[in-house]
Parts: sequence; C-alpha cells; structure tokens
Amino acid sequence: MSYAIVRNEKLTRAEVNGKCTHNDRKAKCHTNKDIDSTKTHLNYYIKKNNYTYTKEFDEFLKEKHYELKNEMSVKADYFENSNMEYSVRCQVIEQGLPLIDLTVTAPTESEAATIANNWQKRNQEIYASVMAKLL
Repeated sequence: MSYAIVRNEKLTRAEVNGKCTHNDRKAKCHTNKDIDSTKTHLNYYIKKNNYTYTKEFDEFLKEKHYELKNEMSVKADYFENSNMEYSVRCQVIEQGLPLIDLTVTAPTESEAATIANNWQKRNQEIYASVMAKLL
C-alpha cells in the first residue's frame, strides 16, 4: 500500500532552507534514529528541486511574476506628527488604486498601534460601514 506525507507549514524565509536540507535528507546526522540513509535513493519525488527551496521559489516568482500580482493589499502604518500625536494611515489598495485611504490622529503611540492592528483585522467591516453612511 502506498502512502504520502504532506505538510503545510508557515515558515520564514530563513527557516525554509533548513527544511530543504531536512526533507531531502542532506543533513549528516539525524535526530530521528529510524532514518536509514542507505535507502534515501529510494525516495520518490514528484518534483525534484534543483536548488534550495528559497532559490526555487525565487525562480518561480521570476518566471510567473505577472500571474502573482497582488490584486488587493491592506496597509496600516503610523508616525509621530508635528503636534506630538500620531497619524495613522489606513489603506486598502485594489489593482494599484486606493479603494480607501484614511488618516486618523491618535494621542498616543499605543493607540496608534491599536488602530493600525485593528485596521488589518477589520478593514472590510470598517469600509462597508463608511460606505453605508456615505451612500
């Protein structure tokens, strides 16, 4: 009977190459004592990587960059303004154009960070509310 091990994992760019070394059994010593390095040549690859995972992904992006355009992005940042308060800029950009571009003032950096964080989580709800009030 055949079986497959499939994993989905969120990794930083720095962590990815370690996974490549681990998955391709390129490490010299293994903490898993069940690994028999003499049988590594029997592994079946659906797609054999020619490079490290990072390099492979970079090549994929370079090749497919038109297909991977970010159609919508949500941005929120803040900075100290001339009144010693914080300006928080909240945006939703769609197809390269601003769908909403809102700047609000917060008295403290902590409140500015909270606004920016909440915008990331609740921008659709906030946008819908603003549009409902305006239309």
